[in-house]
Amino acid sequence: KVITGSQACLTTNEIDKLRTLLQAGILFEADTAIYNGNIENLKRHISVDFAWVEVTNQCNMQCVHCYDEACAANKSYLSFDDFRYVVNELRDLGVNSIQLIGGEPLIIKNLKEMVKYASEEMASVAIFTNASLITEDLARFFKEYKVKIAISVYSYNECDHDAVTK
Repeated sequence: KVITGSQACLTTNEIDKLRTLLQAGILFEADTAIYNGNIENLKRHISVDFAWVEVTNQCNMQCVHCYDEACAANKSYLSFDDFRYVVNELRDLGVNSIQLIGGEPLIIKNLKEMVKYASEEMASVAIFTNASLITEDLARFFKEYKVKIAISVYSYNECDHDAVTK
């Protein structure tokens, strides 16, 4: 309501919340609105070149902090066709770098196929992983396709790390 200039439609409660956010410096008033409901107009004013793509919520660990409660029992994953669609849409929006996240992306059986496709369409492909499933074969594959790897490590101490990851 605020972005589109429909402040007259705001409730008293919404106006109070806006004032609070403005006073806290979390929200600020802009001279012009760049969003008018048209995504093409928004693309002209905002540049996004990086995106995370959650390819699964399945994971081989049960980290205490996991927002998705990812675990081995979860079977949700992005099909290759859906992945290709997402990559194409992101590319068309100007995104040139993606990071595959999860759950644990290395669990996906067709991960190599996804990486190969993404590498053809993107300037940069990264995978955020707990690294417990990296094999020599995968390491060679990642090197061949110039995949960047981001690894979560919760402690240099094995016991402390395992307490977090269960």
